[in-house]
Amino acid sequence: MLQVCLTYKNEQHVTALLAPLLQVGTRFHKKLGKITIQLEQNREKNQLIVYFPPNDFDALEQVHHYIQELIHTCDVTQINDDSAHVGFLKNGDIATITHRFHEWQTFLLEAQYRSMEGQKIEVFNGPLKLGEGILLSYVLESIQPFLVQSATVITTFGEEVFSGTDLKLKATSQW
Repeated sequence: MLQVCLTYKNEQHVTALLAPLLQVGTRFHKKLGKITIQLEQNREKNQLIVYFPPNDFDALEQVHHYIQELIHTCDVTQINDDSAHVGFLKNGDIATITHRFHEWQTFLLEAQYRSMEGQKIEVFNGPLKLGEGILLSYVLESIQPFLVQSATVITTFGEEVFSGTDLKLKATSQW
């Protein structure tokens, strides 16, 4: 399990946050999508420790967002995520669940999309499948670089450009 230790100022916020969660022993359990994280409060040190499995990319993204929410809700003054390494950046620096996470996310997604060029993919806008074919190129958004703005695909109807606000490219592993 990976862990992040959050030192907070206001115990009332933490108590209110933990109250609705299932408690087993000294740990509280919170379901995030398909994984369950655990939270443990150390009242003497004003610390909240978050434990989570080193899961897939989507699950880590959910954990990251939840921890960011905790940081803002609980008036966190110190973050120790030395035991929460999620990967490495292009230059070899370490990325953790709270520090440099977005840089790591961008690095992985850009590599993923680059590796899909010339491969058969499906294009989705949210849950709606727009089409499928061979990926020729894609354009990433400049504000959120890990979001695809458009994709040019060779389909059975010829070359098509797909665009959308929630565009996702998924490899089909087919030829």
